Amino acid sequence: MSPLNPEERKRLQSLLTKKGRRREKLFMAEGIRLLEESARYKRLPQAIYFTPSGLTERAELLLGKMRKWRVPLLSVSAKDLNRLSDTETSQGLIGIFKIPDSAPEKTVRPGPGRILLMDNISDPGNAGTLIRSALAFGFNPVLVTSNTVEPYNPKVVRSSSGAIFGVAMAETEPADLTRLKRESGYELWVADISGESLTGAIIKMPGKEKIILAVGSEATGPTPPIMKLADRKIRIGHTSLVESLNAAVAGSIIMQKIYEINIESEK
Repeated sequence: MSPLNPEERKRLQSLLTKKGRRREKLFMAEGIRLLEESARYKRLPQAIYFTPSGLTERAELLLGKMRKWRVPLLSVSAKDLNRLSDTETSQGLIGIFKIPDSAPEKTVRPGPGRILLMDNISDPGNAGTLIRSALAFGFNPVLVTSNTVEPYNPKVVRSSSGAIFGVAMAETEPADLTRLKRESGYELWVADISGESLTGAIIKMPGKEKIILAVGSEATGPTPPIMKLADRKIRIGHTSLVESLNAAVAGSIIMQKIYEINIESEK
């Protein structure tokens, strides 16, 4: 075990900030579950910092695998690890990962596909849940607008339960969406409380669609530039006992329904 030198500690602590992550092009994922998921999707960390005290058998097994894969393992004190954690108590393992350098056009595969667009989503928990649902229901890549919480924010990474490692991520702007619509034939569906019924929209859908699903904040929905580009506005039917659904809940329901109809059409 060796203490972190001040310069290295400062560099790693900067990854707790958006500015630091952008400068270093790195992000952190903390805890055994996230690191296991990174291995599952073959997104290995550049290094793992850990404290030997209190490591579980599961954690030891994971570190053994990482060692075989030649991932640098750096033993540090609990005090140093706590300084790198964004939680009150460190989980004992922190992985440092490279932020992929990707543009929207590089992440979109040819042929039919489903894309999630997060626009004006400020809550990290909602963003992480949407990323997880996107992976579960085949919406890949996930695009984010500049007014959405940064996807490599530690709280987003944690709330995605590791799904962040299984999807391609890219920042986007209206011009990118216009290009995808024009050159690749995608339709932009926007979740909007005043839109047509989701059930009705799905009935009209022949399957194997090229769909970009835009989900905005519960309070204000997607931003005007995204609304202007919408080919279809859709809503989820529910009782009048609630005014609206949480953005992550609504987005997840829509993705599941679209996934289900596409799977049926492929049988």
